[in-house]
Amino acid sequence: MNYDLCIIGGGISGLATAKFAKKANLNFILLNKDGYLGGNWFNKSYTNLKLQTNRNDYEFPDFPYPKNVGLYPTYRDILSYLTQYAKYFKFWDQINNNCEVFKTKQLNSKAHDQHDDQDDQGDDQYDEDQDNDQNDDHNIEYYGWQVSYVDKTSTVPSYQTITAKYKCFATGYYHTRKYPDIPMVSSSQVPIPQGQQNRPLYIHSNDFNKYPLSTFKNKRVIVIGNGSTGSDLACLMTKYNPNVVLLYRTPKWVIKRYLHI
Repeated sequence: MNYDLCIIGGGISGLATAKFAKKANLNFILLNKDGYLGGNWFNKSYTNLKLQTNRNDYEFPDFPYPKNVGLYPTYRDILSYLTQYAKYFKFWDQINNNCEVFKTKQLNSKAHDQHDDQDDQGDDQYDEDQDNDQNDDHNIEYYGWQVSYVDKTSTVPSYQTITAKYKCFATGYYHTRKYPDIPMVSSSQVPIPQGQQNRPLYIHSNDFNKYPLSTFKNKRVIVIGNGSTGSDLACLMTKYNPNVVLLYRTPKWVIKRYLHI
């Protein structure tokens, strides 16, 4: 299948790109690895997660939140909002959920016009052609991309390949996890293996929603980082465990969402 544009990612950036692609009458497809739109709002949410800023600073300029949504929307409000956005601007049919991209390859007109069976030529001929190609790289005319993904919409996943003139990566800034090196601490595993319940447990915030809050009861908990997520998780766990310590490198002003003056 050939497209003008392939958008990879179903978060806010991917949806905004899809809206403008629809407006420009492009033939496009959006591939989203999750079963629901939202990106981080879907796959990294946790109990009581709310928007850190008020909704007026976190909405599309041409699509306001419904009036019944509070000043600080919950993650469920935001997921619903993004779904409504896709349907309102009529690009819902271009969205393919549960489709995870694992490879993209830039194509050129020369490679596209040749048949794959040319790869079966002798090694000597291949080496000679390869040397010539390296000298002519600057003359190659690139025309598009080949995108390969796993379609997990059915019981048996299938591998699919499409081509598009352009691709847009909208996988997000927080797509790749960062782990500090902490010796003698077990990595995050769900469920916790038998016999390791009393070992120090190292959990990335992305996996927090996989653990019941009872996991942290009557244990000393250390949260590393005082960003939005770290502050949220520290406050959440203090409701079930008074022994929570927040470690951070740079101090920040932390104020309540509502001040009663």
